[in-house]
Amino acid sequence: MAMKPAFNPETGSVLDINGMFVGKTIHVYGKSHEDDNGRIAVNLLCGPDADDQIALHINPRFEQQTVVRNTRDSSGWGGEERDKEFPFKKPGRQFAIWIVCREEHFEIFINRYKLFATYKHRIPLKLITHVQVAQNCDISLVCSGIKGLDVPVQVFDEPSAPLNIEVPFFNIRNHSVTIYGKPNDSDGRFTVDFCQGDKIHFHFNPRLSEGEIVRNTKDGGWGSEERQLEFPFPFVKDVPFVAKITARKHGFDVEINGCSAFTYAKRIRSLKAIRNIGVHGDAEIMKVVIS
Repeated sequence: MAMKPAFNPETGSVLDINGMFVGKTIHVYGKSHEDDNGRIAVNLLCGPDADDQIALHINPRFEQQTVVRNTRDSSGWGGEERDKEFPFKKPGRQFAIWIVCREEHFEIFINRYKLFATYKHRIPLKLITHVQVAQNCDISLVCSGIKGLDVPVQVFDEPSAPLNIEVPFFNIRNHSVTIYGKPNDSDGRFTVDFCQGDKIHFHFNPRLSEGEIVRNTKDGGWGSEERQLEFPFPFVKDVPFVAKITARKHGFDVEINGCSAFTYAKRIRSLKAIRNIGVHGDAEIMKVVIS
């Protein structure tokens, strides 16, 4: 089971992760303090107390330019693991730490999608129950994922339009936005925009009057439109739809009513810069899910 997402928890909070098992991922997003001697600690705990055993301790240390990994069991701290590589450029910046549970070890990703380190299990997975993020940082989100499943992080039921959603992640890459709605005007159009300030990385714009889905990017001005579809136009007035947009390294994969529709290749390089998602136009939006 997934854990309940925690938005802006107090530093040092101990959060229930609803069990640990192979295929589960813990996502931590935050910002380090502007302290050259600062540290960040992410602890997978065997209980609801900070003094319980720590199955995995991830400890970036700015003053030493290293990331320490360790375990604290009933007999105390074990042997440290360190690497020469330090994936934090400087303190005072946003960070993302992902912990992926595998059968024999954890995989640790820091600030990018390249594997940073692995850490062999020293304590049985069944004993891991909580996560804690502590020391010199502010936390924006702690949540979990499960391999092969979309785990909701935010759900907006019957939201008021227009809708402007702040991206809760350090980087939207590999995350999805799913919109449940129905067009309310046979000659209308509605829009989903992935925005970076005035820039629009991906403009998704079904137009019922034209029977086309316009895709585009706005970077200073609008680029060339993409309209071609390999299937009949799927939107009809008063007929419910489900549109899922997933940000990938190459761009945006779009599914409509459970079927793969098309891929839109990104035209602006950094997906990390996308900070807002806008939904507006001639459609009744029943639910939006960020996962």
